[in-house]
Amino acid sequence: MSGAEASDALFDVRGLRRVYGGGARRVVALDEVSLQVGRGQRLGIVGESGSGKSTLIRLMAGLDTPTAGEVRFDGRVVTGVPERELGFLRSRVQIVFQDPRASLNPRMNVGDIIAEPLRARSVRRELGGVDARARVAELLDAVGLPADAPGRYPHEFSGGQRQRIAIARALAPGPDVLIADEAVSALDVSVRAQVLNLLMDLVAELDLTLVFVSHDLAVVRHVCTDAVVLQAGRLVEAGPAASVFAAPQHPYTRALVGAIPPVRRAGPRIRAVKALLLENIHPSGVDLLTERGFEVETVGSALAEDDLIAALDGVALLGIRSNTHVTPRVLEHAPDLRAIGAFCIGTNQIALDAATAAGVAVFNAPYSNTRSVVELAIAEIIGMARHLTDHNARMHAGEWVKSAIGSHEVRGRTLGIVGYGNIGSQLSVVAESLGMRVLFHDVVDRLALGNAVRCGSLAELLAEAETISLHVDGRPTNRGFFGEREFAMMRPRSLFLNLSRGFVVDTAALKRHLDSGHLAGAAVDVFETEPRRNGHTFEHVLRGTPNVILTPHVAGSTQEAQENIGSFVAGKLSDFAENGSTVLSVNLPGVPAPRAGAHRIRHLHRNVPGVLATINTILAEHGTNIEHQTLATRGDVGYVVLDIADTPSDAVLAALRAMPATVRVDVS
Repeated sequence: MSGAEASDALFDVRGLRRVYGGGARRVVALDEVSLQVGRGQRLGIVGESGSGKSTLIRLMAGLDTPTAGEVRFDGRVVTGVPERELGFLRSRVQIVFQDPRASLNPRMNVGDIIAEPLRARSVRRELGGVDARARVAELLDAVGLPADAPGRYPHEFSGGQRQRIAIARALAPGPDVLIADEAVSALDVSVRAQVLNLLMDLVAELDLTLVFVSHDLAVVRHVCTDAVVLQAGRLVEAGPAASVFAAPQHPYTRALVGAIPPVRRAGPRIRAVKALLLENIHPSGVDLLTERGFEVETVGSALAEDDLIAALDGVALLGIRSNTHVTPRVLEHAPDLRAIGAFCIGTNQIALDAATAAGVAVFNAPYSNTRSVVELAIAEIIGMARHLTDHNARMHAGEWVKSAIGSHEVRGRTLGIVGYGNIGSQLSVVAESLGMRVLFHDVVDRLALGNAVRCGSLAELLAEAETISLHVDGRPTNRGFFGEREFAMMRPRSLFLNLSRGFVVDTAALKRHLDSGHLAGAAVDVFETEPRRNGHTFEHVLRGTPNVILTPHVAGSTQEAQENIGSFVAGKLSDFAENGSTVLSVNLPGVPAPRAGAHRIRHLHRNVPGVLATINTILAEHGTNIEHQTLATRGDVGYVVLDIADTPSDAVLAALRAMPATVRVDVS
């Protein structure tokens, strides 16, 4: 019925009927469905939810048994055949399911997931010996995933990347038929197009037969050569896809085709805009920008000033972490730069005033890794209280020393938190749940959470607390914030943690107080000077000091945190580039920017009286009607977003840019 002759058919489906339940709960999921799928055919199976699409492909793939009817594959009967004898089907027919998060085992790494079909006994019997590692590498390259993917886990990837993994797994045994069961319907629209294009390329390159199940007729019309339409378990129409959609015969098909939304003119999307991401930004950020049409270049390390200037030629969006410094000189030599994303909490590595003066928006991730930092702080407090690093070193040296001397529970002890922002306040809650008494000090008036007690001064906190944890920001005035004077004020045998900024602590003073025994231990995750690349030598005065935990700036570096940061900051960069949204910008007025017109003018200016009136006068004089307008100010800076129906003329843009208060004008 689908257009293939039975003699040429890979699949020959005859009179399939599937009934679930009985009595009042009896459901007829399929009713006398017959069709053939030919070699090289791209067959779309369409219908609304509950029409029987998924039931049909499960029966075709031998995953369920029909109540009546028969399925043959390449002339061999599938229906009723024991699983142990279905190797011929398992190696030649593979399925990509709708939700990759559910279909990929979270406990298996990607390499094992893709190689799993090759290990099935029935498949091995059909294929013989296969080099699984080489096959995995080949498939990852085919679906556009990085070479390091085999050792990583599904949660480390975005939705689009996870579906690419699912496609690679399906291709592993070298099938003849690929069944895609709503394989793109759970994805974002922009991601959907990427995965569809990948599927089509692979189907053509590998000469696959495709069975494409979808409720989206527009997608089926784009992808498939033929189509069948199911309604309430019955096949109501079949034929070439072009004919089915151009001249539907059945009333149900006509209703489905009539429901396809018309293509509507929308505002232009940014295409071929260059983004440069440094310092191993998580793939979730890379993937999001790529799937939204940006041209993304990645560099695994930080760049020095001259190298950064050279790399920013033609770059509109820059993504960095902690070790890349965007100086006024960098900004001066980067005329194409529109936005900077700090894929971390701090922004002290960016010259914010210079960025604002240049009209460059800056975004960060103020909340995404808070939990990760707190968990490391708690682990280090317990580790120092129990001298775990010293015990571990002795055991690795072959020395057995079992002793409780110097080891303490953290329950009942007093934690002093310096800086009660996002991280400090959450640390307060978690520490209190472990039975710790919590004190805090902040220069800003903060609400105490739980039973935490605010101290009126830093001196008061240092005099009482047995463990001090720093969580201050990176403003220049905090340089040398904690030094000899503050260490001397701490209680004898206290513990000290710095997971904030390296330059806020005098590490030479910390070393002296550790060596003298005044402090019992320290944990340091941040350093004033840090190596630019992994593998470079780390030199520091605290190396080799007993009961000191040194970590390479990883407090916020968990897979969960980095995935969240990657997608969050990349989303902010994309929203700004496409729509001008500055919500949660570090340096510009926050303007949510839902698009109301086909064209958008974004005007950044010095916050002086009369700017908005001048803008409106210019547009009125040139006959330009404003459909929507939003203004916000922040200190010395103002930001106007205007939506208009028609393309702004060169004269309008020239007049706006010539205004004395103008910093930058962009159009999207």
